[in-house]
Amino acid sequence: MRIRLDVNARPCLFGKSEGISVYAEHIILRLIKRNGEAKFRLFFDRRGGIERYQSQNVESRRLFPPTRHRLLWSWWFDQSLSSVVRKSHADLFYSPEAHGCTRVSTPQLITIHDLGFERRPQDLPRVLADHYRKRTPELAHRAAAILTVSEDVRKDLIEIYSIPVEKIHLVSPALPDFFDQNRVGAHEVSPLDTELYFAVLGAIHPRKNPETVLKAFQLYRERGGRAALVFIGKPFGFYEDAFKALISKHPFRSDIKTLGWVGQREKRVLLGRARALLFPSWFEGFGLPILEAFALGVPVLASNRSSLPEVGGDAAVYLEPGDADAWALAMLDLEGQIPAGFEPRARARLDAYSWDRSVGVLEDLMVRYARA
Repeated sequence: MRIRLDVNARPCLFGKSEGISVYAEHIILRLIKRNGEAKFRLFFDRRGGIERYQSQNVESRRLFPPTRHRLLWSWWFDQSLSSVVRKSHADLFYSPEAHGCTRVSTPQLITIHDLGFERRPQDLPRVLADHYRKRTPELAHRAAAILTVSEDVRKDLIEIYSIPVEKIHLVSPALPDFFDQNRVGAHEVSPLDTELYFAVLGAIHPRKNPETVLKAFQLYRERGGRAALVFIGKPFGFYEDAFKALISKHPFRSDIKTLGWVGQREKRVLLGRARALLFPSWFEGFGLPILEAFALGVPVLASNRSSLPEVGGDAAVYLEPGDADAWALAMLDLEGQIPAGFEPRARARLDAYSWDRSVGVLEDLMVRYARA
């Protein structure tokens, strides 16, 4: 494939091994490796980590300013990035996140991971929800094609933004490279001083529904449950005080661990030693922690909303996200035993997703939409 591709590589350097940053890194590195005859220009908003993406067919550039505020996002995309793309001779622009260029003639492939800000705007600060609700539909209609990560998000794009179905293409995530389909070994040391616990993995904010987890944990312990509760992830800034207040008032707060962000190896050990992953989100575009838990042989209790049943298939247990009593009962069940037939069903769900298959879809789209 001999094309010239400009790439928004900003998410690759977010510094968090989850979500969009994992997706962007895995897709972009595979694109570079598989397409030695293509020419890539990668655009970043910070320096640390750029060296990971160096190759003979890659030019990397840092553009000012670092995008640590929504106003700086707009500046970076609308001014800095759009200016260099507009002047380039690229055949195509690719973004692994729901941001793109304005006032450029280069065809754009844009990835929209979810429309949670449309379905549940109350989970974000109003100014941030309004920002996404204004820019995302404009970008979606301007793009040559939209990539997304699940059939559930595809349906939302059609229903909410009236995007033609033929314009939307599925380029899903898969199991991250730093996981493997093996249980955590005895030699892999856990930083925790407890061996029995349920894990909650990922960024902490209202959409992730920590309130139900904490209510369920109280009911679970009051009914004789023995496990601790471990949050692996950091609260969003706007939610940090509210989350700390929930923990401080909890009657079993001494058995609740909040670890913040951890490294990839530590994350694997922490999740792999958990009795189960609790994933009660009100809304998710995909739900990568489900695959990570399955790879380690860890059962999953998940919300029955949005994309989660699509990702977990018949290998997870699904519950209403607001029903703390049902979550407590399910936790008590899992403390005793793993669901029958869990492991073969979990392996089948892992096999349903492949980075190479997804990159193959993207490569076909690149050829289709590159300008002549």
